[in-house]
Amino acid sequence: MSHIEMEKRLKIWAYREGEQPLMHDAPTNNIYGIEGQFMDEVESGKSQFAAGHPEEANAFYIPMSTRCFISKAYLYKHFIRALFNANTSERFQPIRDSSIPEINIPPSKLGPPHLDQPPNKRPILSFFAGSAHGYVRSVLFYYWKEKDAEIQVFERLPRNRNYTKLMGNKKSCLCPSGYEVANLRIVEAIATGCVPMIIGDHYSLPFSNVLDWSKFSLIITSDKIPKIKKILKVILTETYLRMQKRVKQV
Repeated sequence: MSHIEMEKRLKIWAYREGEQPLMHDAPTNNIYGIEGQFMDEVESGKSQFAAGHPEEANAFYIPMSTRCFISKAYLYKHFIRALFNANTSERFQPIRDSSIPEINIPPSKLGPPHLDQPPNKRPILSFFAGSAHGYVRSVLFYYWKEKDAEIQVFERLPRNRNYTKLMGNKKSCLCPSGYEVANLRIVEAIATGCVPMIIGDHYSLPFSNVLDWSKFSLIITSDKIPKIKKILKVILTETYLRMQKRVKQV
């Protein structure tokens, strides 16, 4: 089924049974907020995909947060899981499960402000600022932390620097995995028109059955971290402009 046909035909029935906090309860803000936002959309009937009756549905949704069953291994073979941390080395199965993007949703807001600049106002090659956790980031900091003017990598930004503006005026944004393979930098990069360079191992990217990530992002494994600058330098201007245009379309 094509994505266009899916939008026409998909109907989801959310089970009414169960009580909070086990059921019908999920975070609606911060980095796991998209889970609660989805639950609210389907259960409230606001979504075009919500079925009014079970007989109309071709998909059935158990409104339970992944926090409630992530530790129960026996459920893995019975559920189609929609996960942020779509790690293929931890029993995530792309042919069955669904990878959803991780995004930080501040209270009362659905996304970061649009502070992106056009390509001719993006003089710096790449940028990352974030905490040092996980193997991939430790390698990134070892090779690039505050060592190169064109590959700007920071663990902490000065208080007077605006993180979103800094992403919005860079050609590419480094999106390294942390403790988990997924990271919210990918969505932040896209929101600021910055071509994401996704760095990690075993990550099944969101909506890969619909989005061709190679058209608007760069994807490298952790062993390529020392070559980041070389990889970025060989990209032709025409290629970069096409990728950046596609980022805006996404």
